[in-house]
Amino acid sequence: MNISKSVTSLAAAALIAYALLKFLHVDGQKGNRCKRLSFASFTRQFLRGTLPVEWRIRLREILDYQRAVHQIYMGIFG
Repeated sequence: MNISKSVTSLAAAALIAYALLKFLHVDGQKGNRCKRLSFASFTRQFLRGTLPVEWRIRLREILDYQRAVHQIYMGIFG
């Protein structure tokens, strides 16, 4: 029973992570005039912390916008 709950929790966490990364990738491509990245490349560079500066700036803009819209604090990038 506990293994089933653990697997379900891990699957839910993976789905949430995928949805968040996909949202950031799609939204980041919209206003980004720099090099386009495939989703796999974006995810790999995001997790390694090696995204190009232009992408980091765009992600910061997205998070600032979401914070303003939802009036919440997200201390992800400082």
